[in-house]
Amino acid sequence: MINSKGSVWLQVIVIVGVAALTTAIMLLLIHFDVLSPQAQEQQVNVLNAEFIPLERTGDLQIRQVDLCNYVDTKFNCYNKTELFQRDDNIYLRFLVESSVYQGEIMIARNYRVINPEGNIILDLEQQNSYTFHQESPKESQAVAFADYFTLGNNPQIGQYQIEIIVENPLLNKKVTIIKRFDVG
Repeated sequence: MINSKGSVWLQVIVIVGVAALTTAIMLLLIHFDVLSPQAQEQQVNVLNAEFIPLERTGDLQIRQVDLCNYVDTKFNCYNKTELFQRDDNIYLRFLVESSVYQGEIMIARNYRVINPEGNIILDLEQQNSYTFHQESPKESQAVAFADYFTLGNNPQIGQYQIEIIVENPLLNKKVTIIKRFDVG
């Protein structure tokens, strides 16, 4: 009986010793950059999650929308109109006012143009590509945007609509406004 107890303890000591020696060798190889541990999956930062689902306070509004025959680099709108010819460039100018969140403002804008039959003919979506991002000491900031688009070759005559979608991901806010215009 004494011999069997001693041999069991000897086996346990040998197994623990081999495990400790193997661990020590692996740690030395990692330390000297012979081995490099790599994660199988991308790690997710758990502390980045919002556990308390409080809505972030703040405001996001599209204050003014103008359709024009031309908008210059200083955001001046020339000949505001809602009637365009088939081959005209349609210039769009709008003003967004957003609250600043923790000293930052971030705004993304997207457009969708719908023809008289209700089909989407232009869908510009900028996911994760923010048009305006800067630090601001103010509580609220107004940002002007201008852009232009065409209706393509031989557009239909009739009433079109443009959906302007503005998003501030810092506030978790999204605003959509629809502006109608005619092509004659």
